Amino acid sequence: MKRLHIVHIIGTLSSGGVQTNLFNIIKTDPLNSFEHSVICVISDTGNMRQKIEGNARSIECCPLRWPPGNFTPSYQIDQFLRDNFYFTFPWRLSSLLKKINADLVHTHVTLKVGLQASAVLDYANLPWIWTLHGLYRSVGGDVSEWAKTVRLVNKKNAAVTGVSKSALNELTSYEYLPPEKQKIIYNGVDLKSFSNGELKNRNLREVLGISKTSLVFGTAGRLVQLKRHDLLIQAAAIVLQNGLDAHFVIAGDGPLYDQLVVLTKKLGISERLHLLGHQKNIIDVYSMLDVFVLPSDSESFGLSLIEACAAGLPCIATAVGGIPEILGDENGLLISSGSLEELVNAIQRMASIEIRNIYMKRSKIIARKFSHLETARQYAQLYRQLIAANAQHEKRHGC
Repeated sequence: MKRLHIVHIIGTLSSGGVQTNLFNIIKTDPLNSFEHSVICVISDTGNMRQKIEGNARSIECCPLRWPPGNFTPSYQIDQFLRDNFYFTFPWRLSSLLKKINADLVHTHVTLKVGLQASAVLDYANLPWIWTLHGLYRSVGGDVSEWAKTVRLVNKKNAAVTGVSKSALNELTSYEYLPPEKQKIIYNGVDLKSFSNGELKNRNLREVLGISKTSLVFGTAGRLVQLKRHDLLIQAAAIVLQNGLDAHFVIAGDGPLYDQLVVLTKKLGISERLHLLGHQKNIIDVYSMLDVFVLPSDSESFGLSLIEACAAGLPCIATAVGGIPEILGDENGLLISSGSLEELVNAIQRMASIEIRNIYMKRSKIIARKFSHLETARQYAQLYRQLIAANAQHEKRHGC
């Protein structure tokens, strides 16, 4: 029996929340009955390529900006043409979808989402899912494009999912989307991978020169402004000056790496704050921590927060986006976005073993709600629902 073919559209294959979540779910039992391919609309390179390639039928590239490469003697003309040839994308994408025999398309990137929707729903006549992985705060032309896309979803065999209530609320503030066309499907993690989260990674601690008695606070994520690693560094400097025996760890890479190194040196805490860069096995990082900190200004969901809960870590996080949906009012220390004072106070509270033990127990309970198996099961159900509706439509119209 032919397996149904799901095509996922993403930007690149570089490590990020979207790519990690995609890799986590396509390899699960609920989605093993489908074939999966990936189409990249920016670049088909990145450090997640090998992982995803091992679980996908194919990886394709259909760049939004076209044609790729230099094709005239002038760089300026090349850029002008690529910036104005977006209109060819629906035709190019729909042709590729037909070539690889897609049964359903699942979009994970919002870039030029109107063109993606047109390619799938108007040109290829395939069912389509658009998943909102973030809080995008669209303005200007983006708002118009999103509203137009929602109207197309309302008319066609399509659905919109969000990784949190806040992500969907942002979209539905632009255009009405019926309840039957929208669904919250929370991201999930492989809980078994984090089952030994309580066992501290003493080897990594030793490598970093951290004593067994020191507390370790840490975070993981791309080094960009929204993640507010600078706020964590400033808070670290204050609590260390106040005499707390602690180390701070930041795992991840990104454009702000050098700036954060400079800030760390300026505050004189280089021996106590460790910028680890990209880590292939993030579980090693979680397993060395005593407390996880997520000081972001914006988070649609916070996959790293779920990973930390699965590792049994007490958590400090900003009350933004989908974070309160995860922690609630009593399952971690929630602070206001951008508040250095509240972050310092939360870190100092977590220095108490009694407080940490309370939130450790609650973290493990929270994590059970966010298994990647449940995420995959819900997507599998939605895939089958939309594909069946498409088949019925074709049967009625003799397609």
